Amino acid sequence: MSTLFSTTSDDYAFTSFSTLTIPPSTTLEDPSTPAGKTWADTIEAYLSHPDTGFVWWGRLHDNPEVVKLIVDWTTPTPRTPIPDMPIQSTTTTFYNLGAWAPTRTNALSTRPGSTSALLTFHFPPSFTPTSPSATAPSRTHEELWSEAFTHFNSSVLHSAGGVVSSSSASSWSVTPPSSSSSTPTTFIAIFRYTTPDAFRQHLEAMAQKTWLEGGLERLWGMTSGGVDVEFADLWAFEEGWLGGVTQTKKEKGGLALAKGLSFRG
Repeated sequence: MSTLFSTTSDDYAFTSFSTLTIPPSTTLEDPSTPAGKTWADTIEAYLSHPDTGFVWWGRLHDNPEVVKLIVDWTTPTPRTPIPDMPIQSTTTTFYNLGAWAPTRTNALSTRPGSTSALLTFHFPPSFTPTSPSATAPSRTHEELWSEAFTHFNSSVLHSAGGVVSSSSASSWSVTPPSSSSSTPTTFIAIFRYTTPDAFRQHLEAMAQKTWLEGGLERLWGMTSGGVDVEFADLWAFEEGWLGGVTQTKKEKGGLALAKGLSFRG
């Protein structure tokens, strides 16, 4: 249950990333609307679930009809509440972002003056991270990826728009034991950055450099399914349910304080 989530490994299994596409002009932030009430019930259900930790949600800057719902799970067999509302499509992928909670909260919990940048690298169905690389048979895909990602991670965090203190969160996708099917492998990397435009400019600059200078060239070379770059200002529920989908903090007197949400453009 989401109250103050423990940082020990016994209290973390993985994090689910759900992408929901909703009809245009659907108001999730207003509980007086049917969709808003249903969304509030859904977020409260996640936060009241005995097997969840922190919960985040937000709309994409470039496409506000796409909603990200991110949930920490303490069990390898999650049972996700399904919102009873119009949803045009939904996908869910699981990642193990590490048991140390600050890694996840620092990258995902949007702070004033920054946004969360989510990069999802896609691989073909036959790709296995632990299998030997065709170009370097003595090393696995995962080893080569880790080497290049270390350079890329450092280049982002130490660039002009990077929030070094937030660190970053990353993981290969995982398949929960309760899942009856497997999905193609993906790798996610999450950073806090000043603005979406500044992050895009950094990626363009890195694309002109060698992989030793920024890592991006090798990362792109290893993916055949493309890379999704998304930006979201996320409501971070780190203190449990406080009565609304935009109420995430308590004032000293116990009143809920709503954090502002700005859409990326």
